[in-house]
Amino acid sequence: MSAQHHYVTSAYLDGFLSDKQKMLYVYTRNRDHFFRVRPDKVARIRNYYSREQEDGTIDDKLESMLQKNVEDPGLAVIRKLNAGKYGISREARAALAFLRAIQEYRVPWMRNHTEELIHTMQQKFSDKVFQTPGLMEQYLEETQKDKADDGKRVTADGIRQAIKNGDIYLLKHPSASLWAMGQVAELLTNIYYGMHWAILEGQDLPFLVSDCPVHRYFLPIDPHVPYRALMDMRVQVRFPLSRSRMLVLTPDLGRIQQVNELMEKGKKDAAAKLQGANSQIHVIRVTNDDVEKINAHTISMAARIVLAPSEMPEIVPLFRGECQNVRNKFSDVGDALMVKAEYPQTTRYATAARRSRQPQ
Repeated sequence: MSAQHHYVTSAYLDGFLSDKQKMLYVYTRNRDHFFRVRPDKVARIRNYYSREQEDGTIDDKLESMLQKNVEDPGLAVIRKLNAGKYGISREARAALAFLRAIQEYRVPWMRNHTEELIHTMQQKFSDKVFQTPGLMEQYLEETQKDKADDGKRVTADGIRQAIKNGDIYLLKHPSASLWAMGQVAELLTNIYYGMHWAILEGQDLPFLVSDCPVHRYFLPIDPHVPYRALMDMRVQVRFPLSRSRMLVLTPDLGRIQQVNELMEKGKKDAAAKLQGANSQIHVIRVTNDDVEKINAHTISMAARIVLAPSEMPEIVPLFRGECQNVRNKFSDVGDALMVKAEYPQTTRYATAARRSRQPQ
């Protein structure tokens, strides 16, 4: 039995509706027109989290698990923050950090890139196995040592030729990205929990949301210095909470340094206590001009769709070209494969945003 699974929760998207409205305005990349839709009818894919079992039935346990353990606790915190109640508990902070980690990796853009990453790594590994002299021969000899010598034995040269002809090849597996999401979730949750949290409160101009709600922004300073991912002082992890608020996370390097100093002194308990402490959420009131620039970046990070509470023609000229979200780059370093996450430049979106507001 098939089902529609959301990769951006409809209850979360409710927060971007205008007062007394039931539909969002949906803009699509490289198209001139919008359409309107209810939050529960968008950002969903049939059997997105399902796994087909050996008997042909569909396993939807992951969808139920996400709702119970990720969405419901995290959305409860979002509703509290949207109500202006910023004094949340450590448990609430952890719940929202967990939601953010899962949300970042559950969307199609990240799942597709994760599957490409895993597939490339598997391909690199298999190429090394097949190209290493004697390694494949040894493996086949061990696995076929009890098989009758009737001329039907598999040979290493035969496998290599089949790969060269394209008769044997690796397929991307859709479950690989779900596995990776589970593997990275705990690490990201801990990092997000310990970062500096700030809530941006807008005025009249609403914050937008997209099919990549959790996205990263790098301050355009010192471009010659290599990025250090979430430990880079130039990075912001942005997550719009509703049309009136956005949560922004930045590295808390002061706390990280204090934790490291305590660890060096052998004070592990004190270091763990400091690392797990619940820091204050800061509130920053931003202008419409600030929101406009933030929205321009949100648009640039969107894979396919941007959602707004009302008709906003200025979205159309910004929503051109390719998505500027993260891309994984590979390079061989000796016997190892280095993976680096890169974000294309988004300066042209900010420039286009300013131009779109100028009187004609």
